[in-house]
Amino acid sequence: HTSNVCMRRDLYLAVRRDNPDSFRKDFPVVDTQTWLESARLTRFGFIDESLAVYNYVPESISNTGDLARRIEFYRKVTEMELYMCRKYGCSVEVENVLLRRHYGWLLFLAFSAKKSELAVECAETLRGIDGGLTSLQKLLLAGTTNVGTRAIVGLAYRLYGSLPDALQSRFRRSL
Repeated sequence: HTSNVCMRRDLYLAVRRDNPDSFRKDFPVVDTQTWLESARLTRFGFIDESLAVYNYVPESISNTGDLARRIEFYRKVTEMELYMCRKYGCSVEVENVLLRRHYGWLLFLAFSAKKSELAVECAETLRGIDGGLTSLQKLLLAGTTNVGTRAIVGLAYRLYGSLPDALQSRFRRSL
């Protein structure tokens, strides 16, 4: 997370003025578009030192316990990132990486929210991307659409989370 950004005012205003399509009202954030549009016009610097204190908010648009709101947020983020990708002519490979990441996360949220229709939609999208579903994604789909499988997948997920990092990494590689 970027806690503080300093930018020339004229650059920020030019980016917002010249790219209204990138800052649509239905996109839930503006920082991603601001960075992407600004990167076309200038170079950035980085200070490798903490200059601020992060203010944690337990409930926000991107960090919420309400799974329906979180799902809606990630759908809109996906739409915005795809829009930016297509606006600047990203390759199909880059677009597929983006889709795989977002629909993989949405599949996990569908499992958490017990939303089988969303899980099926995510699985269909992932199958349409080069590579299909991973073993873990197949388990999440099965656990979302089948009550018996859900209990087993939920238990396995909790056990996986309690494993040391080295074993988690080894397990992920075996999938």
